[in-house]
Amino acid sequence: MQTGIREGKINIPGEGSEYEAVVVELPSNGGSDSVVVVGAEEAPAPSTKPPPPNDDSYGAIKVPITAQSEELPFTDAVSVIVDSKSFSDSKLNDALSSLEGLVHEMYWGLQIATPQRINALLNLVHTSTNPSIRKSAALVIGSALQNNPKALKNTIDGGAAKGGEKIEVRLIETLLVALEHETNDSARLRIMYALSQGIKSDRTYKDFIRINGVRTLLDLFQKADTDGGEFKGKVSTFVEDNFLNDDMKTDLPQKEQQQNHVPYDKQRPLQPSPGEPNRQSVETIQNILRFCRPLQEALLSSEKNGITGDEVKIKILNALAAMETKYGKGSPNCAHLQEFDQWFSAQISGERDLVKLEGAGHWFKIRALEVKDTLVIS
Repeated sequence: MQTGIREGKINIPGEGSEYEAVVVELPSNGGSDSVVVVGAEEAPAPSTKPPPPNDDSYGAIKVPITAQSEELPFTDAVSVIVDSKSFSDSKLNDALSSLEGLVHEMYWGLQIATPQRINALLNLVHTSTNPSIRKSAALVIGSALQNNPKALKNTIDGGAAKGGEKIEVRLIETLLVALEHETNDSARLRIMYALSQGIKSDRTYKDFIRINGVRTLLDLFQKADTDGGEFKGKVSTFVEDNFLNDDMKTDLPQKEQQQNHVPYDKQRPLQPSPGEPNRQSVETIQNILRFCRPLQEALLSSEKNGITGDEVKIKILNALAAMETKYGKGSPNCAHLQEFDQWFSAQISGERDLVKLEGAGHWFKIRALEVKDTLVIS
């Protein structure tokens, strides 16, 4: 059919005719106008052979119709990133900008997610002296991995170099180290975005736990005070999504799943599996609970630290409410500061008509009223 030598037609049903398919043989030399019509009963039977099984649990990613026109810009940009030392900062920024515009598409996200290319981007995030390049490289990584589990799998599975040796991608560790050393507020937010997308697999989640990522984020959370609370908001959402909100987690380790919905004080003592200490789950929970006081303090000092927008405060409040929902309200799991209780009571006092509050744009108060039963200790 594809060659044009044969065409398929369907007879239009009419009086006394059957609705059937026919095959029309077209002349191969153009010298004759005659055609041969073969009845449906004479046409070759369709193959009954089943299609090959799809062993890819992630499913196929379709090639976009724009792929042909985007191939050259993508290839050119990748060549600059992989050989970054040979190019100026201006060329690198242009290449990263081109990639960022492409890798939102799952197909191109998958194409950039090879060990060599991701390592080249991580190298820029970690070592570039230009904050614009660090920010853009992190944005490309995060955009490529967002909602693209196949790209994440390709990234962390590794690949073979020319000599046959496997290329290791230390995704989570490199991003955390870069985050610790980042001094630019905008770049810090982009690295946090990349980390949020990179943790969404069983293996990268375990990597994050193994290198004590929760404590690292807690330290950074407490130090961040120059960006109007944006970083605190990002970290709050990260903690909520990956450790407090069971609906948001992806492929968590089995032990972590077993702890879901169990009050913290009911989990002790945890019994390790034979020959395998179960200390990690307990330690992870303890580290998460260490966020309880800093979350309260962030809300208490929000105005002092320039957190004036409701969006950031809502993110912090959501994490605190999720923590108390999961692990229990108040002492000893998440002890309230007396100042916080007084502050929170003031936030929910006065007008409580949600329609009126919505009309006035009081979004934080609306959210505070929604979680008051979780946070208010009677």
